[in-house]
Amino acid sequence: MGKNQSLSPGDLRHFLQQKLPGYMIPSAFVIMSDFPLNINGKIEIKKLPKPDETSIVESPYLAPRNQTETILADIWQEVLQISKIGVNDNFFDLGGHSLKAISLVSKTQEKLELPLKIQQVFSHPTIAEQAELLTAYSPITITTIPALSEQETYITSHAQRRFFVLQQMDLNNVAYHIISTLKIEGNFDLNAFEKAMQFLISRHESLRTSFVLVDGEPRQKIIANSPFKVEIQDGTNEPNAEIHILENIQQQRKPFDLENGPLLRSNIYKLSDQKYILLLEIHHIICDGWSMNLLAKECLKYYNYFVKGLQPNLDKLPIQYKEYAAWQANILRSQDYEKNLDYWRQKLDNGQIPRVSFTNGFPTTGSQDFQWFTFKLDI
Repeated sequence: MGKNQSLSPGDLRHFLQQKLPGYMIPSAFVIMSDFPLNINGKIEIKKLPKPDETSIVESPYLAPRNQTETILADIWQEVLQISKIGVNDNFFDLGGHSLKAISLVSKTQEKLELPLKIQQVFSHPTIAEQAELLTAYSPITITTIPALSEQETYITSHAQRRFFVLQQMDLNNVAYHIISTLKIEGNFDLNAFEKAMQFLISRHESLRTSFVLVDGEPRQKIIANSPFKVEIQDGTNEPNAEIHILENIQQQRKPFDLENGPLLRSNIYKLSDQKYILLLEIHHIICDGWSMNLLAKECLKYYNYFVKGLQPNLDKLPIQYKEYAAWQANILRSQDYEKNLDYWRQKLDNGQIPRVSFTNGFPTTGSQDFQWFTFKLDI
């Protein structure tokens, strides 16, 4: 192109669509006259502007034209966290991906009671296309997960069982810990944070769950009261405190006791009166990366309540994770599941999948990594 010619995000996307598969095409394009450089002549990543909605939504806006499109637009805005979406905007151009597509399908089925499928999000990636597709379908009955009566222990989910077995193979293993570090700048109210976390733990049973063996099978045990306390370490007089703290977090981790719990812990490292590092460590058996983001937002909401001297409402969740685990177990015992399993057994090598037998005391090589999240928050 010529020196005086300009490029729009649409031009760039159209060019890349001819060269790259869809998942490799950026969801946002920020046009800049030049890049910010550091003293070594390299790009200063931290000074790059963040994409805004104009960097993502560049197609002509067309508002929803009927009730179905309006409901779909509301769902899209919730899933994609974008305030204004037209009916011809592409889900994947707006930052959608497979995980968000699953959330979109779930919320659409719940709110419209129509059978949108995950593959249809890929083949019909606009609101207009999905709304037209759904007009041909009849309403479906949404299966609800039933509540469980109170028990001493509860069945584990498939994922929990796997994590439990892996932990028993090496009780000192910390590879399945999710580590989140939050750099806080501003006034931090430790008392409000502890109250917010305690409120969160009271609301979500999974955060106060331990795991015990009953007749040789791992079971969930819900702890009625699980006090939460933050450990505080003062690094105000230590040179290069932030670097040393982050190194120590990685090197001095301790395994959780799955049987006795709790399976989350938190530390506060004080760098100055206005700077802190918050560490939250949680075992993967009671949480995952997706849930961490949801819990962080919920905790921040409660924190803001307590900072203002207000008391949030402890609204009861419709189901807890133990209900999901029991519901999943029933599905895994169903005839439909066995049919699907038989299908894949035949599909993969015509049922001739070799069986692998592990002997006791087999050697291991290498080490498994852990999940690490870092956030920065200005208060």
